[in-house]
Amino acid sequence: MFRKFAFLSSSSLFFLAACNGGFEKFAPPANSISGRGAKVNPRILSSTPSDGSTVAQNPGSGGTQIKVIFDMTMRSDTSPVINTWVRDIGSNNDIIWYPVANSGATFTWSSTTYANDTVTIQLGWVRWPENNIIGFDFDNSTLLNLDDMPLSNENKISFTVGWNPGRYKVVQTGQDVCYSYELGGTPENWHPRENCVAVGGDHPVGSQNFPAGQNGFIEPRNSNFGPTLYGTSAGGNGPGRRFMAPENPMNLIAANCTGSSADQCFPYTIDPVTSLVWKTCSQGSNYKSGPVTGDKCTPVSAADYTWGQAVNACSSLNTANGGQGYGGRKDWRLPTVDELENLVDYGARAEVGEPEPSLAAPEIPAIDGNDKGNYPAWEGAFPNTPLKGFWTATGLSARLNGQTYYGETYVVEFKKGSMGAGGGTGSLLESKRATSNRKKVRCVAGPFTEPAAQNLTPAVVVPNALMTGNGAAFWGYDNDTNFDVKSAIPSYKVDTSESIVTVTYNKPANASQAGTPGNYCIGSPADVACVPVRTIATAVQITSSQFQLTLSGATPMGANTPYKLRVTGVQSYSDQWLTGQAYTVNTYVSDSGNVYRVALAHTSGGSVAGDVGLGNLELLANFAAGTPYTAGTKLYVPSLSQVVNVQSGYTSTASVSNDINNGFLSVVKTMVTAAPQSIATGLDRALFNGKQPRTSAQPGTTVFNVESATSPNATTVQVVFNRIPDTTSATTLGNYKIIAASASSVFGSASAAPISGVTLSGRTATLTATLAANTPYVVVTQNITFAGSHVVNDTVNKLRWQRCRKGTLDNATCADDGDSTNDSVYWNDALNYCDSLNAILYDGDTNTASLKYAWRAPTINELKSISNRSLFGTVGVAIDTTTFPTPNVLAEDYASSTNYTLNGEYGYQPAGGGPPPRMYQNFNQAWSFNFIAGFPGLAQKDNSTLIPGLKPPRKNIRCVRSLP
Repeated sequence: MFRKFAFLSSSSLFFLAACNGGFEKFAPPANSISGRGAKVNPRILSSTPSDGSTVAQNPGSGGTQIKVIFDMTMRSDTSPVINTWVRDIGSNNDIIWYPVANSGATFTWSSTTYANDTVTIQLGWVRWPENNIIGFDFDNSTLLNLDDMPLSNENKISFTVGWNPGRYKVVQTGQDVCYSYELGGTPENWHPRENCVAVGGDHPVGSQNFPAGQNGFIEPRNSNFGPTLYGTSAGGNGPGRRFMAPENPMNLIAANCTGSSADQCFPYTIDPVTSLVWKTCSQGSNYKSGPVTGDKCTPVSAADYTWGQAVNACSSLNTANGGQGYGGRKDWRLPTVDELENLVDYGARAEVGEPEPSLAAPEIPAIDGNDKGNYPAWEGAFPNTPLKGFWTATGLSARLNGQTYYGETYVVEFKKGSMGAGGGTGSLLESKRATSNRKKVRCVAGPFTEPAAQNLTPAVVVPNALMTGNGAAFWGYDNDTNFDVKSAIPSYKVDTSESIVTVTYNKPANASQAGTPGNYCIGSPADVACVPVRTIATAVQITSSQFQLTLSGATPMGANTPYKLRVTGVQSYSDQWLTGQAYTVNTYVSDSGNVYRVALAHTSGGSVAGDVGLGNLELLANFAAGTPYTAGTKLYVPSLSQVVNVQSGYTSTASVSNDINNGFLSVVKTMVTAAPQSIATGLDRALFNGKQPRTSAQPGTTVFNVESATSPNATTVQVVFNRIPDTTSATTLGNYKIIAASASSVFGSASAAPISGVTLSGRTATLTATLAANTPYVVVTQNITFAGSHVVNDTVNKLRWQRCRKGTLDNATCADDGDSTNDSVYWNDALNYCDSLNAILYDGDTNTASLKYAWRAPTINELKSISNRSLFGTVGVAIDTTTFPTPNVLAEDYASSTNYTLNGEYGYQPAGGGPPPRMYQNFNQAWSFNFIAGFPGLAQKDNSTLIPGLKPPRKNIRCVRSLP
């Protein structure tokens, strides 16, 4: 009872004191505390950007603002300190927060629920660094409420910065020449070919030595070769450069310059293609105007920055020059990777030419800025650019095990002109931020207008083209061992404009007989006896069962015109001994179950025994188990029909296969002991449709026809079209007929085998039919139409792309064609493949007579333009696989037409002595692009036909042209 009273007395006293003025004294100001007599720390209620949100890289006119609302009234007379961070990967591959400096932030207080409970922070940055997770927090002691209570500890508030969704226009590469391989030249290597024309006895354009569609063919000043994609240089000056104009040769806008050679002024360089404004000198260098005899940008070495410093270094330009901003602009920032890599000039490194023999070719930056030949009169748009790596504002994200990780950043280097990330310590492309890694900085402002929205639109062109060719011959299901022609497939060689026919036999053929042009005749389909309508110049063996016929004369085959090929005098290959044959040393022949080695070159006599007696042949012993053999002994294994060589002395086991697997024996030759067969009676013709090569005067005609027909069994015929047919017409039973090979090859001929069904898969139609064994037939067709070519139109750059790369089916999904041998090709072949699309009018454009290289291999800048690096962190590949279906992402490594110049010291000593080795630039490589990570790479040019044994890596190819 006493205790209760005492408590009430204390309460009463407190109340009375309050009523006498104590309440006003102790009562907290409104909203500063949550309960009487207890001070509390303010907390953050919400923020914009909010925690976990995604924001645009370019926030617009408001700039990089952060708005924070607190849960009570705050003091507005303090100087808050905000800390900014970026998510990154630490040295132990752990996730860390990397500090990023920001200067010049301003704080504006306003009221939302309570007085002065909202602060809006304007950072010094004008844009968020794209593809990064940005975090911010405060020095808590700098944010106080009215009770001077500091902000309570909070976790970092973070948000993700997205990619800029726009696409800049494709810029010129800076190259204005093509490259030809000079066999036997001085030195023997790839050399520049001015204006990309063949002169005198030079290699023809389109050959292995001088592939068609190189980067130089599309440069503005080469108006005779292809479309002017980028317009012409103003006034006709400028070797493929985009930074030049006649009224201002360097296109430098020098702000606050007096013209004095000692004056430090503030020039910037405008890119008319992208509308970006660039600081002329690298950050840390100053520009000297007037007639300067030294360097324009000094010091040449500029300064090195960590990534966090680089972001702030560019934003600091906005308060330079007494608050006017560098060059009068206040929107300077660190460039994105797409922006900075657009400054690479792939022709700059080739400007110097070949120096004196005693001098090494100097390293020239891959940027329009160091013309040593005219120095110092003209130094380009970016003088004295260091041969270093430069930071970009673009973070790197990768998709691993279903999760996106952020760390490091993209780097662009101007020593060679590459970009990427993940380089080792000290490398040009070292991209780690959370280390002492320091790089160069070039700041950018603008653009005046944002890049256009992504606009790559799939389309189908030239659908419903009717097939005019009418079929292909085949042999009915072969249930014995007859020797016959399997198919004859026509094509053409772009480099020589020659028509060729590839003849495939069902067995290896006698090379001498199958390689004799006189054993072939090309006639009309209904001509059984074969009156030649085209002359065959050569028959060259490709494989043991495949031979390539080259037609002679100026008259090519008619496009979509049916022909028959008659073959006579050709037998299947056999190792049986024959009389009157010329044999060379160390070849092998068989006779009556025995195998002989040719000991002396000779022409065989009347019997094997006679040749053995003369010492021309020696009998091989048959392999026997448990027999000691000496190294170099040749044996015959009847059970395997193989000649083997004893690798080292040993005693044989009971198993010859084990001895081969264990390395005691090696297989020298597998013998064909069967007697040679003449080509089967009845099938001495193969029907095919002509293909017309493209010439400058005659661009070709659309080709859609049957490529081949075969019967794997007695009830199936597989008809392969050269392009994908329309599904409805190609699965209509009445559009096929099987007729006798001797009949007139037209659809009106009588049926020789009934067809009961047809299905279509890709380019192959499978007919269900009733066939007689060992009977020649011809499949003829009617009313089957072409499904159309699948392309992607780029309305920003006025380009048209193949949707499906070489080696895939030309359909909506770009499915793999199942042939692994044609996915990738050598560089020369890749360029010529694109040129070959003009011969068949791939997209139906009939106006190619004046556009010699309409379809061509893309430049490196064009390949970059269709990459989408934002997808690398979400789908694991840097290309939109909906727009460009990708059946095998590991094969997304593409050749470009842009040459790579390797400067340095390369010696060449002419045969028979002569002058000392000279130094020169090496042009034996070209740029490539990998659509997995979105990085450029290199492709070695293909000279395997010129230099035996040189087999460079192959590349994929996707062709491009200007919109017709």
